[in-house]
Amino acid sequence: MTDRYETTADLNVINVLLLEGSGIDTDKVRQVLEKGRQVPVYIDCAGDLPEALQTLTRGKTDIILLEAHDLATETLDAVLKFQVHAPGVPIITLCSPEHEHVGVDSLNWGAQQFLVWQQTDGDVLFNALSGCVQRRRLQKYEQRAIASERESVEQILEFSPVGIVRINRDLKVKDANPAFCRMFGLKTPTISGKHICALVPALSPGQFHEAIAEDHPIEMNDFHLGRTLAHSDTATFCDLIIWPVKSNEGVVTGFVLIIKDETDRRKASELRDEFNATLAHDLKVPLIGADRFLESVQNGSLGPVSPQLLEALMTLRRSNKHMLWLVQNLLLTYQDQEGMQLLFMEAMNIKEVIEECCDELMPFANAAKVELVVTLDDDVPTLLADRGGIRRVLINLTDNAIKASAPGTKITISASRERTGACIIVKDQGKGIESDVVPTLFRRFWKEPDQRKSSASTGLGLYVCKRIIEAHGGSIRCTSRINQGTSFVIKLSSALNCSVESN
Repeated sequence: MTDRYETTADLNVINVLLLEGSGIDTDKVRQVLEKGRQVPVYIDCAGDLPEALQTLTRGKTDIILLEAHDLATETLDAVLKFQVHAPGVPIITLCSPEHEHVGVDSLNWGAQQFLVWQQTDGDVLFNALSGCVQRRRLQKYEQRAIASERESVEQILEFSPVGIVRINRDLKVKDANPAFCRMFGLKTPTISGKHICALVPALSPGQFHEAIAEDHPIEMNDFHLGRTLAHSDTATFCDLIIWPVKSNEGVVTGFVLIIKDETDRRKASELRDEFNATLAHDLKVPLIGADRFLESVQNGSLGPVSPQLLEALMTLRRSNKHMLWLVQNLLLTYQDQEGMQLLFMEAMNIKEVIEECCDELMPFANAAKVELVVTLDDDVPTLLADRGGIRRVLINLTDNAIKASAPGTKITISASRERTGACIIVKDQGKGIESDVVPTLFRRFWKEPDQRKSSASTGLGLYVCKRIIEAHGGSIRCTSRINQGTSFVIKLSSALNCSVESN
């Protein structure tokens, strides 16, 4: 029943309903309450219970004074009926010393307080009244605050674009917001009590059990939901969170399921990746042609070249190669995302590949006045590997080392036999890398912290290197110290994997 009874908010007045009984001088009660109080007390007297209940219908009662009857049952019956007709209005039982046990029993039935009248003076009675009213006022304020907060939460759930579902420990739905219902074409009243895995077949009970076992929310990005009403023609993908709800004792009592539809974003991302891959593929052919033409001019195939022009051609060809590497990295990254086969395995002499890469980059090292040194052990084995992929890794690492090296320094490329394969190290004497930056080097689209956003680098070079080496079943790591240089260590096994698994 809705509580229709409000206490006086500012305590400027206290309205008392007094249900008279026998054995207590009600006129004396009136006198002690009305005498010299800073807050006026207005008293409505009722001779019997029906009259008292009729008075309550006016809704102006702040507190009920109930005089205990000789029969305890009559007093307790009155307490119960007051609570039914005026829930929340405080009740104080006045009793004579011989009926003190009735006052005690009234507390068990819902009264807030009892007073033995012959032991009570006016101040005690008035303080009891005002204390009950103040507590009632605080309760009302708390109720309003809770109601306001509940209303705010309901509005958030109502208009949230994210699907939100409350689920009990048995995975039965308690309630769900409109966004969830729209996503699956459901009606809110019909889903209460249904198993969440029946409403969302892509989910399994094990995922909720995992959230309990892990003792924290489980997040699943790009989760495949199958077909939903929102995307009936295509598969739906979402970001999903399973959030365990705990009691004060730390026991999981249920879950909150949050589903954010990411299908449109995923489609847009796929279109963007497809566009980038197409663009990179279309750019690759003219860049390769330009590189071959520049190489022909540089080596004199098209006629003599002056030293000044040769230096300019070197700069131009380096820029063209850099662009070609960027384009190829974009293509490899796209292929990696699509799970395409990247490796074409063949017997490969790693020493020959290292020497080829150094010969190709030697002119650029000379232009930067950096010494390029190759150290190859005689027993480096022949490996089963993708020649083009390994070349790409070595060229990328060596080119980065040239860029990071100051004139007059040295870059060493070494290769040695390992137990089941080979170890390759590319080491420079450059400025080094901060220790907290090293773990992030191989991330996709990584750039140096101080590198400008407008830099031509895509941040894919080291990412592609790591993916290629790992696709071979090998490993790549970096060690570096400030002002002492950087080393990239590659380990390749002779037992090789022929394809790259997509993430």
